[in-house]
Amino acid sequence: MPGAWRQGRLVYASVRLVDLVADANRYYKGKIVINDSAIADLSVSISFRADQIEEMLESLSVTLPIKVVSQMDRENNIVNFIISPKRANTI
Repeated sequence: MPGAWRQGRLVYASVRLVDLVADANRYYKGKIVINDSAIADLSVSISFRADQIEEMLESLSVTLPIKVVSQMDRENNIVNFIISPKRANTI
């Protein structure tokens, strides 16, 4: 999608999750953190608007074996996100 970034759209094809998160952190006022290196190299292909980071994270949590948890930073009035692997349900 040539020139998509000029229209505020970010396009990624087969990038590592860790690289996507590093780039998304440039556009998001909070912090997005991967808390387990086991998922850092997951391959991601996605397109989203730079002002829709939260929606992008939600999409990733549906399509990848990850969960995304939000944490409110009341002192700075921002929401941070922690990305971790989905764990299989145990009985």
